[in-house]
Amino acid sequence: MKNLKAILFTFLFAGIFSSSCFSVSVRELHESGLFSDDYLREQGRVKYEDECLVLNLSYMDIDSLEGLTDPDVEGVIVRLYSYFKNITLDGFFGVGQIPRIKLDLSCNKIKTLPKNIFRNLNLVDLDLSYNIVTSLQGDIFAKQYRLAYLDLSGNKIDFLPVAVFRDLKKLEELYLSCNKLSVLQPRVFGGLSKLKVLTLNNNRIEVLSVDAFCGLGCLKCLYIFNNPCINVCFKIYWFLNSLYQVAKTYSDDLSLDVFHGSVLDKLIAKNHGLEVCVEDSD
Repeated sequence: MKNLKAILFTFLFAGIFSSSCFSVSVRELHESGLFSDDYLREQGRVKYEDECLVLNLSYMDIDSLEGLTDPDVEGVIVRLYSYFKNITLDGFFGVGQIPRIKLDLSCNKIKTLPKNIFRNLNLVDLDLSYNIVTSLQGDIFAKQYRLAYLDLSGNKIDFLPVAVFRDLKKLEELYLSCNKLSVLQPRVFGGLSKLKVLTLNNNRIEVLSVDAFCGLGCLKCLYIFNNPCINVCFKIYWFLNSLYQVAKTYSDDLSLDVFHGSVLDKLIAKNHGLEVCVEDSD
């Protein structure tokens, strides 16, 4: 009996250990049958809502996006779209003709984002949160003109190339919290004229240049608490004409003058117990 218990424990331990170390690429996922139209439908990982094809690939131990642009993988996405739209594939040439896709890749083990990996997908929503991505190529989001929601929080990103977001003309929400960012380059968010929510909290930001937020005229919520922010030019907020809530952390005395030109309703400095509410003078 003791031997039987020992054997069962060994198998149980081995199963737990192997599952925790298991990881695959998208190509390997497809070859194993776990990225097939039947499997994804059966597991409830795909649906069609709000005129979007919604594909949930979270918690699948994906460590590489290699294969996402393979014809067979794109074929699965096309067939899923045709299934929900009840259309035939006659005259339907590829995944690029699907007008709106929401892709959830959160809580995997993705380390890198290969060049042009999203090139054929018309994304409106992309969730890459809680992976282990360390860097972004400058053109990784090139031509994603319809993307409105981008979540990169909970990764290990330590640097943002200046032009990385330049094509995201319709982006409204950008989540970069819980990374390893230490510097925000001038105009790094340039081009995000529609952005309303930006989270930068829980990073290592020590330097904010005077035009770090230049171009964010529609920004309403900014979260930058739990950062060192040693070198801060308060004029950075002058570009934020629509800002109504800022969650921030500074040891400096805070003055509403630093928000000159913005529509500020609420200022929160969480680590200092300060909360300032500004009444509309009109």
